[in-house]
Formats: sequence, structure tokens, C-alpha cells
Amino acid sequence: MIFFQAVTKTPEQKKTLFLVLTLLILTLILFRDAASAMVDSWQQEEYSHGYLVPFIALLLLCNKMNEERIAARNSWFGFGLVVACVIAQFLLQVAGVNGLQPQVFLLALIGIFILFYGLKASLTVAGPLLIVLFAAPLPKFFYYTMSFNMQMLSTSLGTAILRLLGITVLQDGNIIDLGTYQLQVVEACNGLRYLFPLMCLGFILAIMFKASLLKRTILFASTLPIAVVMNSLRIALIGVTVDRWGQEMAEGVLHDFEGWVVFMGCALILMIEIQMMKRIGGKGEFDFEGIRLPSFKTLPRPDVSAPGLAAIAFAGFALAASIASPLLFPHHIQPVPLAKPLTQFPLQLGEWTGRMGKLDDKMLDVLGTKDYLIADFAKTGKPPVNLYVLYYPQQDGTSNQAVHSPSVCIPAGGWTVMAKNVETIMLDNGQTLNVNRMAISKDATQQLIYYWFVQDGFSAADANISKLHLLQSALFKGHANGAMIRLTTTMKGDDPERASDQIFIGFLQNALPALNDHLFSTANQR
Repeated sequence: MIFFQAVTKTPEQKKTLFLVLTLLILTLILFRDAASAMVDSWQQEEYSHGYLVPFIALLLLCNKMNEERIAARNSWFGFGLVVACVIAQFLLQVAGVNGLQPQVFLLALIGIFILFYGLKASLTVAGPLLIVLFAAPLPKFFYYTMSFNMQMLSTSLGTAILRLLGITVLQDGNIIDLGTYQLQVVEACNGLRYLFPLMCLGFILAIMFKASLLKRTILFASTLPIAVVMNSLRIALIGVTVDRWGQEMAEGVLHDFEGWVVFMGCALILMIEIQMMKRIGGKGEFDFEGIRLPSFKTLPRPDVSAPGLAAIAFAGFALAASIASPLLFPHHIQPVPLAKPLTQFPLQLGEWTGRMGKLDDKMLDVLGTKDYLIADFAKTGKPPVNLYVLYYPQQDGTSNQAVHSPSVCIPAGGWTVMAKNVETIMLDNGQTLNVNRMAISKDATQQLIYYWFVQDGFSAADANISKLHLLQSALFKGHANGAMIRLTTTMKGDDPERASDQIFIGFLQNALPALNDHLFSTANQR
């Protein structure tokens, strides 16, 4: 109530406030699913700081606006950003792609600020404006990729620390083998629950730290190595306590308590870092005034002119279109089942004879599909070739249902990647196929892997190109089906990699027509 009395002294100001609130309400309704998904994500430990982010951002923003005495000036650039975000939200919704909407929603809110205050003023208060982006969860595709890398890095550093402490330990992927107990660095111990809140805290501290841009950039950038090292120390500490007192030290309340101690330690390191920077160069003060309760009476009032009125009209039109879109695009994305199930894949491919394998239900739940093929094909005088196919009748390009990439799964199994490149395979019939080629090793075993992706009848080695094609197919065809195909063989002989390449080419001469018959005919049937 105090806020409204402070910013509305005249009828014109009341009218302006009404129009601004109208645009905000229309935007919130348009992005209601995105806002709901963002708030739901705050219940996860990695994003639990999200509850505080809007309030801290608003506090810093209001104080910065008063401090800089910025003037309100409507901007067509802001109008364009709002329009672009609304259109992006609509396209993502029609395509059935989830995970990016919270970021688009927050960009739309930033666009509204630019709309009423102008680009120049927005750049002046860019720090507080950008804080709100830390309230959005990462798209799951990026989250799982980042989670895997953090797991592996934390495991390796934790293992190194344990060895420095004189504890005999072996590392197998994300598992630390202590002999009597195997410590698995699971997703919950990947360090992201420290990294995301710490990055947000580091960004806020960098805004409040009145120092050079270089110092503030270093402060924010340091949050990543601090989180990784501290999480590795935590893993090493668990390893030491398990080695001394048993596996119960890696479970229960003590395990959770260690997590809080680690985060507080990370925050303390940031504060020590600030104190050290203040001594370097003799410049740099910490501005506690930025978090005081702002004076609403001195806040610059927004002005609603042509861009603002156009944005309100567009938002109203977009809301009407969003209400009508379910009628215009009913169930736009439809699952595309295989015309020929992979269970019917031929086990005789020329001179290659196959034997079917099976994945357990737990693994299939992780993979997110039950349409798969795993078979070992043998040929006299040749090492066997394992053919592995995952098929998704309907994908969400940013979720855990996205086609799993061997570049992530293989190192998680403890394999070392010796070489990786994209290879163009030329078959006898003139057909070319781009594949990812990986040479891997584990203990005394060396293997060669080819893998590629198929999205609605389109083959690609690059996962990003594959996902772009998935989005295009979802928008214009209503298809979101796709597959990942992988070949694996053990490398042997004097020139093992070249020999294995020749084995794969010979196998593909026979297998590719059958694969195309199952996967490509599905895309062509609709």
C-alpha cells in the first residue's frame, strides 16, 4: 500500500500504473506454465535459492535506480524483446519442447523494464536486472550434461585427495573403490546443489562490490572452481570417514550436514576473496547500502507512450491467440510408433549372425523408452559387433527423454576416450553416412564406437543439429520421434583402429538397409 501511495500522486500516474500492471498481469497469464515450472523447480535443492532471488533483485534494482537517478523513456527495443519472447513461448509450446520457457519468461520481464525505461537506463542497472535469470532452472539436457561432467571431475579430484592422504583407492567412472566399500558419486553429489546457489551469491556480491570490472568478474568466475574443489573435499572427507568408521558415515543426517558445512565454507571463501581483492590496488569497497529498504517516493515513474501501448495491445492479442491455439492445434505433437518394431529386426545380415540381448526395466526407466534393440552380431574370423538402437516415439528435446549420447554414458562407465572425431563413411552403393567415431580403453581392453542420431528420418552425427531438426520437425510436421544408433567392437591386431573401421564398414553394408527400413519408413508413413 505504501508503494502505491508513493508512486501514484496524480491521476496521470494512477493511469500509468494501471497500464503497467495490466501488461505485467497479461504477461504473467501468457507465461503461467513457465512461471509455475520455475516455482516448482525451487523445491529442488539445486534451485532452492530461487525463492529469494526475485526479492533480492527487486531490492538491488530499486536502490540502483535511485542511486543512478535514471529517467523513464519508452523503448521500441523493449517492445521488440517482449514480442520475441511471446512468439518464442508460443512456438515452444506448439513444438512440445519444455525446459526453456522459464528463461524466456524472465527475458520477457526484462524486456518490459527496457520497454518503460529505455535501453540506456537498463544497461545502467543491468546487474540487478540479470539477477532474476538465476531463478530459472537449467534446461534438463544441459543440466544432465553438466551434472555428468561435475560428477566425473569431483570423483577424480576426490580420488586424488584420498591418495594424497595415503588411502588406497581405485576409480571406476564415478565410483570410488575403497576396497571394503564402493563410494558412488551419484547425481545428488555432483556439486550442483552448491554451484547454482553459489553462482547466484557470487553474482550478487560482485554487484555490491564497488571495484573494477576485472575484480568483480574474477569474483563471479571463481564460484565454479570453489564449488568443484569444495565438493571434491567433501567426497574425500566421506571417503576418509568411511575408511575409518564404516559405510554409515556416508549416509543419513551426517551426510546432509556435511553439505551445509561445504556451502558455508564456499561462501566464506568468497568473502575472504573480497578482502584480498580490497588489499590489491587499494581500491574496492563493499556497498551494504544496496540491500537497504529503498525509498519508493524517489523511484522514477514509468511513462506509457506508443511502445508501451503497443505492447499492451500485443499482449492482449497474444492472450486471445493462446486461448484459441488448443482449438487450432489440437494435440499437435503425436507419438510416432515404429511401423516395424525393433524386436523384429533381422538377425541374419549377410554373413553376420545376431543374438538378441535385453535391458532391465530399471535401465529402461533411465533411458525413457522401451523401444530398443541390443544385439551382438558375429562373423567368422571377425570380432563381434554390438548393435544398440534406442527409439523414442515422441521426444522432448530438452528433457531426460532426449536421446542419450554415448559421449556422456561411455566415460561414466569408467572408459577413457583416447580419440574422438566425426567420420564420413562411404558405402559401396554410394551412400554416405556421418558418424561420431570414438576410440576408448579400459584396463587392457580397447574398443571402437560409431554412433549417430536419426530424427524423423534425418541422420546427423552432431547432437545439436539433430535437436534443431527435432524442433523443426515438431513445428512443421507434428513429429518428435528420433533414435540413437551405436556400434561397438573390440579392437585387435597390429593396426586395431583401421581393422575395426573396416569391420564396421563391412557390417554397415548389410545392416544399414535394415536399419533404414525400420526407422526411415516410420517417418515416411505420415
